[in-house]
Amino acid sequence: MLIPRGTLATFFKRLIAIAPLALAILVAGCNNSSPKISITLSPTSPQNAIGAQVIPVTATLLHDTKAAGVTWSLTGGGALSGQTATAVTYTAPATIAAAATATLTATSVTDPTQTAKLVINLAPISVTLNPSTAQTLDQTKTVSVTATVTADPATKGVTWSLSGAGTLSQVVRALNTIGVSPRDLISIVQTLRESGSLQADIDII
Repeated sequence: MLIPRGTLATFFKRLIAIAPLALAILVAGCNNSSPKISITLSPTSPQNAIGAQVIPVTATLLHDTKAAGVTWSLTGGGALSGQTATAVTYTAPATIAAAATATLTATSVTDPTQTAKLVINLAPISVTLNPSTAQTLDQTKTVSVTATVTADPATKGVTWSLSGAGTLSQVVRALNTIGVSPRDLISIVQTLRESGSLQADIDII
């Protein structure tokens, strides 16, 4: 079948004329694709938490055309409560034995490939003494000690106890309780004093 020369020329002219319009329509169609969903958490990462601390968290979504919000998940210590499509409450463990990390993740319902994470650093209770080094004291001398407690959710401070050498009267009472003879008592006390475990002067009458 032969196509007249004039008809073929007209066809190509029309094709060239509409090509820019077709290209523009194609580009516009590509540019009209929906932007990706973005998720922003408040507060921002990272956060620090002590025992039993509560942290409310909210999620703000952009370009979520279905307004479906997020789902929440947690790895590490703690618990989640009061979950909604845009908010959740995190509660740290009541007792934190050692430094650890928990991660809270918000995942878009509309597009599960889009997530946001909140890292929470869990801090255990720590106690620092001042002075912090060994102290050498002469007989009858004293030293004042202060304790600084961090990450103590109940702010209860510390209790104090003492181990080590006791007073002469405490040693004598303890030895008398187990029935040590006077001669052996003197010998034991002298040995303790010579070793430095007991600071006392011994007078034998």
